[in-house]
Amino acid sequence: MENTFDLSKITRIIKKNLKLLILLPLICLIVSAIITFFFMTPKYQATTQVLVNEKNKDQQMMAQEVQSNIELVNTYSEIIKSPRIIDKVSKSVKHQYSASEISSMLTVTNQDRSQILEIGVTSNSRRDSEIVS
Repeated sequence: MENTFDLSKITRIIKKNLKLLILLPLICLIVSAIITFFFMTPKYQATTQVLVNEKNKDQQMMAQEVQSNIELVNTYSEIIKSPRIIDKVSKSVKHQYSASEISSMLTVTNQDRSQILEIGVTSNSRRDSEIVS
């Protein structure tokens, strides 16, 4: 009652189903290519980083100044997302995008306890992502 497979039996099974073994991956490849190229729209993202610090003449930054700069990052983050700035961006791109569209494309993030502010713009157009950011 022992089921055993020998190499010749496995070879026969493969030969019997060879068309299926070749066609199935090809069909999956073609379907995924059609979906990718015709139904999915690409998204482009442009990012820029801004270092927030005060310009000192004596080049030495005290710990207190660094702490105030870290707190300024949060303030600048809110300023960048404000309607006043977004309206200026809309004007600079010749009203190609409304302020609400720019606001939805915009992401402003900062690392915890860091002076670096990262501004990202996601759009359907590579050129527009670069221009808005």
